[in-house]
Amino acid sequence: MTEIAEDMATLNITFNRQSGDMPDPVSFDLDNESVKMMAAEAISGSSVVGISQVEATALDFEHYMVDRFEAHDGLDSRIYLRPKTPVGLG
Repeated sequence: MTEIAEDMATLNITFNRQSGDMPDPVSFDLDNESVKMMAAEAISGSSVVGISQVEATALDFEHYMVDRFEAHDGLDSRIYLRPKTPVGLG
C-alpha cells in the first residue's frame, strides 16, 4: 500500500453492484457534491478499475451517501460513495 498525504483520501465507489477505487487520491475535505461529480467523471471515463464504463448521463448519485473515515492504525483515510441500499440495488 502506498501512503498518501495526510489531507488526502482514497475514494471508493459502489455503483450498479460493482465497486472500485479511484486511481488517484482526492482531498478528504471535498464536499459531497464534488465527490459525486468526480465519481461520475471517473466512471464515464473508465478510470475506476472494477466498475464498467457508464455514460455520464446515466449516472445519478442523488440518493447516494458519502461516508468518510479518517486515517488510523496505519491505514490511509478513505471516502466511500455508496447507495443508501445494500450492494447498489435500488
